Amino acid sequence: AFKLGAGPIIGYCVYLMFAPIIMFLDLLILRKYTSFSIRHFAFSVFVPVVLVMIMSSVISFIAIYFIPSDGFICFVVKCIISFTATCLSAFFIGLSKPMRTKVLYIIKAKIPFQ
Repeated sequence: AFKLGAGPIIGYCVYLMFAPIIMFLDLLILRKYTSFSIRHFAFSVFVPVVLVMIMSSVISFIAIYFIPSDGFICFVVKCIISFTATCLSAFFIGLSKPMRTKVLYIIKAKIPFQ
């Protein structure tokens, strides 16, 4: 696509078109040679990822819409809100209960509480 004069955005769009197809074919090949469950994988990986994406996007768009967009301070506040929304939704929606427990254990081990 680049040799024909297309820009980098077109290359990225081509990648976005073929990446899900290639991932699905990889899953089919994996299922053929092992006892891999595509349904289990979809519900344990894709559903949490989509839910985290939706939750963090909605909260970020609300922050962008309701906070006036003039100045550096507003930009920093919007970035902090978006980052916090993404982290919290990834922690509570994207991680399973054993993984949340493990993450909290690692954080408590790294940060000395008195």
